Amino acid sequence: MKIYFSGSVHNKGVDLDLYRKIVEELRREGHKVQAGHILNVPMEIVENKELGFRKDYYKKLIQRIEAADAMVCETSYPSTINIGHEITLALDRGKPILALYLPEREPRTLLGIESEKFTLMEYTEETIREILSYWLEEARNFLESRFTMILTSKIKTYLNEIAKSGTSRSDYIRNLILKDMKKERK
Repeated sequence: MKIYFSGSVHNKGVDLDLYRKIVEELRREGHKVQAGHILNVPMEIVENKELGFRKDYYKKLIQRIEAADAMVCETSYPSTINIGHEITLALDRGKPILALYLPEREPRTLLGIESEKFTLMEYTEETIREILSYWLEEARNFLESRFTMILTSKIKTYLNEIAKSGTSRSDYIRNLILKDMKKERK
């Protein structure tokens, strides 16, 4: 499985060893992990405010998320708005996501996300292997049932409006199907 890893670049001074351990465990499980943009990027690149650079960086970010099968992120508070945005992008694209946090560093905003593809779990260095192993098995189940649907631009625009209200496009379509399935059972 291709996994997109994210964590706070600004917290690297504190959490870099944890990031490396998570990525190492994912690779040990046999997965290809995209993590260089977090582990290896110097702060002067992160702090570059030149508009052309920022646009290119954002385009690459989206490409990395789209190319991945799943996302794992370290979200221990205090985190950044960037990770939350990346989670939203990944959810909007139907990716299963594991958001990890350390005890006493719970990312409160993420508690409000309601999606079967989003898992928020507390971890320690001692439990990370077990948690990742369990979640990776769950993520495989989502990947096995994924399919592609071609939509008209009118439908896509409508679904994008639905997504702005807090319900992902996938969840909205899935709920419509479940509603019809319940009607048929009666």
